[in-house]
Amino acid sequence: MKFTKHFIDRYFERILQCKNSLNYSEAVSAVKSDIIEKQNNTQKYAFEYFIGNRIPEIKLPIGTGHRLVIRKDWAITVY
Repeated sequence: MKFTKHFIDRYFERILQCKNSLNYSEAVSAVKSDIIEKQNNTQKYAFEYFIGNRIPEIKLPIGTGHRLVIRKDWAITVY
């Protein structure tokens, strides 16, 4: 899965509740780590199942109360 800059910015704003002051590669690493940390086993299984299949659009839960919007293996936003 790849991350758009918009996704990274929204993730920092909405999930981490801070301003992104990292460069893109550092921000991606931080976001990936946080996503893995927040996922339960069922969510991890769903990611493994759906990511890489270029599904037109899917909304996957992360943690409790948040959703990732993914289009063709690009994470585009989070709410």
